[in-house]
Amino acid sequence: MVSNGIELDKYDIVQSYMIFGGIPYYINAFTKGKSLSWNVDHLIFGRDAAFSDEFDRMFDSLFVNSAEYKRMIRFISKSKSGFTREEIASGIVTSGGYLTKMLKTLKENGFISAFRDFSGKSKNTRYKVTDPFCLFYLRFNDHKTTQDEMFWQNNQFLPAVNTWRGFAFENVCFLHIPQIKSALGIASVATDVSSWSFKGNEIHDGTQIDMLVSRADRIINLCEIKFSVSEYVITKEYDERLRKRMQTFMEVVRPKYAIHNTLITTYGLKQNNYSSRFQNVITLQDLFGK
Repeated sequence: MVSNGIELDKYDIVQSYMIFGGIPYYINAFTKGKSLSWNVDHLIFGRDAAFSDEFDRMFDSLFVNSAEYKRMIRFISKSKSGFTREEIASGIVTSGGYLTKMLKTLKENGFISAFRDFSGKSKNTRYKVTDPFCLFYLRFNDHKTTQDEMFWQNNQFLPAVNTWRGFAFENVCFLHIPQIKSALGIASVATDVSSWSFKGNEIHDGTQIDMLVSRADRIINLCEIKFSVSEYVITKEYDERLRKRMQTFMEVVRPKYAIHNTLITTYGLKQNNYSSRFQNVITLQDLFGK
């Protein structure tokens, strides 16, 4: 990508999207000739950084009672898989009518999204923070204690950063459903996208599936979403977890459609004895163009 003299490879493009959501207002503030990590520090963590108070500015400008909306989005952001309405009500403790209004307003303004559970039960709908900048800010800059003005450049391999990458990349994938469908060769096929979680019982352990694409051609793509700095490697242990997850899904849900295991990752899949577990592999090339 070359924009206003800023050159980024696809790896940095996706990370930029994971932080700034591809919004020109943020991207246009990048400094030509500098790396993505330098720009992140300069714009968010550095002294007098232009976007160090962007989260508060956004909410204070949009909502009269911004403190309540900030409290809600901070709560929802705590979980990778999001929360049901009942869980949010328990965590926030507010009246039902006001909670409904706040969730609707946050959704209409693009801060959160409602994800239907594969079961189809409305009570299982989960709300997740899907605004990339909010996800990043709340994870690393909210009430920060560090004074490191090069925090992002100095902490690229921090476990918390790797955890965030997985979370944020999953978010990017949900924001690129048309591209995923195109990569699967089903751009014109009617689909229903959802997620699935199972708390477990006396027979099966609890598990979850990141994304399910249920298709009108009677196929369900069970999508595993993995951010990786190189080709993703399926280990013996991971292959076992995939098989157990599939068995749990088949025995609990009893789907009437054919199942295709699908991997969405950055650089593709390393071929080994277990790589045939996936019938489809989708990469950055598919999400952001050839």
